[in-house]
Amino acid sequence: MTSYTYSDLRENEIRLLRLLPANGNSTDGICIVLDHAPLFPRDMQSQSQARLRSKIKLREQLPDDWRVFANPEGKHFFASGWDVQYEHPNAAIDARLYEAPVGGTRDNSQPD
Repeated sequence: MTSYTYSDLRENEIRLLRLLPANGNSTDGICIVLDHAPLFPRDMQSQSQARLRSKIKLREQLPDDWRVFANPEGKHFFASGWDVQYEHPNAAIDARLYEAPVGGTRDNSQPD
């Protein structure tokens, strides 16, 4: 049996424990494998970064007193006081910045 040597986790990384039958024979006991893996898959990280960049760009182009949010499906909407709408309050803004959700479910109920 080999011993485990502890190593630190990097930021946003988790330690996974896999239990496997040893050599496929029930009398051999079990095999334990410890791995490190990213908490969020790389493609999810890049999608999240793209959404954030898009949201920042949208926020920069909003008139005073307007805020941008995203619903759980990723669709952006805009609010000012009691006015809430899916269209950007500035009609000159390219709708492709906010119309197509990137995908994934998340809680974006907090404003930027």
